Amino acid sequence: MIKVEIGQCLIPELCRKKDITINELAEITGIKKQQLSDYNRMKKVEMTIRTAKRIAEALDCNVEDPYEFKVERH
Repeated sequence: MIKVEIGQCLIPELCRKKDITINELAEITGIKKQQLSDYNRMKKVEMTIRTAKRIAEALDCNVEDPYEFKVERH
């Protein structure tokens, strides 16, 4: 069995690396700023694969990059 835990949100760090703001990310992706903020504050952790892909495309990264993950295999 594989257990996956979601860790810290890395969207702000990825935005800094691309030199864009959360507001700009919201405009580029069409995702509401509040929703992006909720991901960052861990109020909303799980996103759809479609949302993750939009963020990844905007930030030029992989779909798993917006979060830290801890994977355990049993």
